[in-house]
Amino acid sequence: MHDFQSLIHDLENSGVAPDSVVIIHSSMKRIGRVDGGADTVIDALMEYFKNGLLVMPALTYTLFHDYAPDAPGCIKCLADYPAGHCLAKDFYGKTPEFHVNSTPVCIGLLPEIFRKRPQVVRSLNPSHSVAAYGKRSEEFIAGHEKSITPCGKLSPWYKLYEYGGKIIHLGSPLTSTTFMHGVCEWLNPDDLTPLIPNPVKVFDRFENPVVTPALRITAGSANVFDRLAGAPENAAEMRNFKFADTVAAVLDCRKLLQYFEKNKNLLN
Repeated sequence: MHDFQSLIHDLENSGVAPDSVVIIHSSMKRIGRVDGGADTVIDALMEYFKNGLLVMPALTYTLFHDYAPDAPGCIKCLADYPAGHCLAKDFYGKTPEFHVNSTPVCIGLLPEIFRKRPQVVRSLNPSHSVAAYGKRSEEFIAGHEKSITPCGKLSPWYKLYEYGGKIIHLGSPLTSTTFMHGVCEWLNPDDLTPLIPNPVKVFDRFENPVVTPALRITAGSANVFDRLAGAPENAAEMRNFKFADTVAAVLDCRKLLQYFEKNKNLLN
């Protein structure tokens, strides 16, 4: 069984400096058995990156889904997301609400634990928010509520590029790299995505209502994520390291964007 010290040791061998800006995608199931469970994993990440900026996706896009449990699309979604992850079900028949302090994420255990930790702040986007801890965390999340798309240039997703951030997959597949939604949008700014048909009410950390623009869906199809998985390792200076039971992958945000700038045909 793994423990706090062994996870710190794995991070020390990752080649990622403790003062880095990183976003973590994760699968607790693939990380394996850890003494203290998911909380210990979060403890280790926060300790190792305490002098950097640690970010996790805190996505809530199921808020915008139409809850229709007999429809094929809804059946598939409910199968993909365990009980508690279908936020649309919670707001069936009424206007959905995003409360930055309390709305749970729909993508997994580790980011849900992380967003609740003291000193962790969360951005104000009702579908693709991020949670952040460490240096410049408030600056990093600021302005997300002004973005008309979840991953626009006013969002933390673009700041990952500006800050020279790294993407770390702890057992999660490359096809879950949310940063790629931004890449598709930034390199094809004239290809406007449709507006999200369902309105949502947004509330800040003080439970004050927040005015947001009409929101559009994220850019990029599933094919784009498959092409990322098939890209050469030098496309994003990708490297691997052992983390508990899984092989973790590290990607460089700037290199990743540069690769697709040179290969824009792969985004079509």
